[in-house]
Amino acid sequence: MDVHAHDYSVECSERIGRTELLIEGAGPLCGQPVGERVALMDRFGIDVQVSSVARAQPYLPGASDSADAARLGNELFVQLCRERPGKPGKQT
Repeated sequence: MDVHAHDYSVECSERIGRTELLIEGAGPLCGQPVGERVALMDRFGIDVQVSSVARAQPYLPGASDSADAARLGNELFVQLCRERPGKPGKQT
């Protein structure tokens, strides 16, 4: 189990103005497609990964903009969980 993984989606990073998080090489999972992440998990015997936005917190000047960015991040995680129950990347 990996309980310290981060996800920097293009949509969220752009919404909060943190596109520097998407720079290739900024982190081993930066911009990595779900299928590639699952292959890496399989390679190291990881069956569950808990993912968060980490440094991409939606702290923006306006409360409604912050809430909108947080909602987007949450919706993307929910969408991933609904589309790929169990281990993401492996269709059930």
